[in-house]
Amino acid sequence: MVKKLGETLENSLGSILAESLSSNSRKMEDFSRLMQEVTDAPTARGIFKKIAARIKEFEANLSHEEEVGLKLASFGQSITIHVNEVNYIQPSIIIFRGQLDNNQTVELLQHINQLNFLLLIVPRITPDEPRRPIGFAPWSDK
Repeated sequence: MVKKLGETLENSLGSILAESLSSNSRKMEDFSRLMQEVTDAPTARGIFKKIAARIKEFEANLSHEEEVGLKLASFGQSITIHVNEVNYIQPSIIIFRGQLDNNQTVELLQHINQLNFLLLIVPRITPDEPRRPIGFAPWSDK
């Protein structure tokens, strides 16, 4: 009888342990899924990485006389920026720095929900100077 009671207790504990492990496994899977959703959420850092990769790819096909430009049409007129630098401020601002066609220095700050621009090839403003690639550096990871 003691042996039977021991087997029953062992089976019950085994079932409880198996159920607990299964429950913990589901909780870990749920937590992992939630963390992936948070990681994939659009942030300035994530969008900055995608923009940087796309601009680098676009820039790789330019001649010495050309550079990357951004065409913006959200100011009631069309504006072209010769891009020198792209940055971001977490959690939601992307910054484009460069010059207009008249060499005026400009800086465009855009919320990640309002990004809408056209990458285009523009003639370099200073073709006599060595061509330098666009700089990509975050201002803040906070």
